[in-house]
Amino acid sequence: MSVYFVGSGKLGAGLIKIGYAEDVAARLSSLQVGSAEPLHLLGDLPGDREAEEWLHNRFGHLRVRGEWFLPAPELLDFIVESLRSEGEAKLKHADALDAEKNQRLATGSLAA
Repeated sequence: MSVYFVGSGKLGAGLIKIGYAEDVAARLSSLQVGSAEPLHLLGDLPGDREAEEWLHNRFGHLRVRGEWFLPAPELLDFIVESLRSEGEAKLKHADALDAEKNQRLATGSLAA
């Protein structure tokens, strides 16, 4: 089981879905069928339903609807640091998210 973070629209700019699945690739494919926005996997971590629930509670103040959350710096930072701690294979996603967050903070298009 994995807890996953799926972004909608531009990397680091659209809403972020926090979910869990046994097969993350299959879940992403299923979500994409029902979405008008392009979806992309920001990352996934070992975890189960309880981990997903903990994350939903931890970032509940950023919830827009259901399992979709605002891409606020604290959520993006959590994802980046979690991916970095998972190892080298996940670093490219972490670096891209971090760069997007920093650019948006610098231009004022993302509240701190």
